[in-house]
Amino acid sequence: MRISCLFFFSLFAGLILFPPFATARIFNMKKESFASYLRGNYDVNVPGQNSFSNSSGNKLTFDGGQTNSYGYEFGMVFSSGVVNTKLGVEVLQPPEAKGIAAKNTAGTELYKLDTAISDIILKMGFEFNLKTWVVSRFYMLAEGGYASLTLQNSYTFNSVGAAAFGLQDFREELKSSAMMAGGALGFETLLSDTTTFTIDLGYRYLNHTQLNHNLAVTSFQGPVTKGGIAYENDGVTARKLNLSGFQASIGFRFWL
Repeated sequence: MRISCLFFFSLFAGLILFPPFATARIFNMKKESFASYLRGNYDVNVPGQNSFSNSSGNKLTFDGGQTNSYGYEFGMVFSSGVVNTKLGVEVLQPPEAKGIAAKNTAGTELYKLDTAISDIILKMGFEFNLKTWVVSRFYMLAEGGYASLTLQNSYTFNSVGAAAFGLQDFREELKSSAMMAGGALGFETLLSDTTTFTIDLGYRYLNHTQLNHNLAVTSFQGPVTKGGIAYENDGVTARKLNLSGFQASIGFRFWL
């Protein structure tokens, strides 16, 4: 399913990023009106062990987690001179962490864990052009959107762990949705012909305050049903995943 989604997004991105070639013309940032874009984002705040540490058994230690957080974005830009309007899709996807060992207080390994996060964000933004030259500009970005999160944790028990928890190997899949808001300061300049390069630094608020099970399984909290609220080890506190934080982005725009 993850491969199919990535293929779809890559195909769509290719269609909007590589339109038929136009005749050569002189580039003028003040007169450009439409572009497709591709943008890469790096987030300072990383998930770490937050996707599993509070829901995978009490008094355990884990020898790994997700240590990076980045994603890619593509879409379209409409320029009116003073304000640019952006419509895009961002796929926030930290690298999957595999083979994380869970140990009890005595240091005995009980199971291994794989964890993966994918957050697809439909977004709209406005760039306020603070200063525009012929081939470059300085802008302030304000954006918002709707994020759809998928979190998967897969557990493989050894004989000691299976006896300790009374569980068999299982995979949990959680879903959540949340609103996203962010802002940044950026700079865009001509790279070649009608292709420009952008760089910006900013902050994004994205907090998934409730996660729901998308599979019926027997987990550390006992039997769970599809659609049910996912809880932490105490069985009372709803699980959450906060992906807010500062981010840096670079990108390319292809002005038509």
